[in-house]
Amino acid sequence: MAYNLSILNHPDQLNMKISPFIIFILIFSSCSEKDYERTSHLDSLNREKYFKEEVLTGNYQDLYGTWKAFSVFGGWSGYSEPDFDYLEIKPFGIYGLVRNDTLFEYGKISPDTFDIKPYFPGYQVKLDPDFLLGEYPYFGSNRYFDLLRNDTLAIYDGYFDGVTYSFKRVN
Repeated sequence: MAYNLSILNHPDQLNMKISPFIIFILIFSSCSEKDYERTSHLDSLNREKYFKEEVLTGNYQDLYGTWKAFSVFGGWSGYSEPDFDYLEIKPFGIYGLVRNDTLFEYGKISPDTFDIKPYFPGYQVKLDPDFLLGEYPYFGSNRYFDLLRNDTLAIYDGYFDGVTYSFKRVN
């Protein structure tokens, strides 16, 4: 069996063949799992910005996390795509809305009984925006947050012909 060792006589050819392979390995070995983790846009806010103790207790704490918006249904148009990317809910009653990797609304979220005989399922929640990039709050004040499954959230505005936002849990 004969081997072609002529490549060893030309080190430049060997380097040209190995160089792209080494660069490829270096690029992918430098990435870690942490590089892909999504950080919260609310991390810069003081944990006790709105409340000194936890306000979302019991099953309300299942709302914590980052939620990817995937559909909007209802209102005049029927079905449409959401015009923001994420809803973030953090401990001590902090929520935020993110569009194009920019936090455009944040404020406090708290349980509230605004409807004694609710027509919609879910938790009755009051949202008080503290910061807005725009004139009007996105979600308004009173909403029903319905955790359909551990990874699926629906938010109703409380009107029969109103708008429902649907979300999938990211983390």
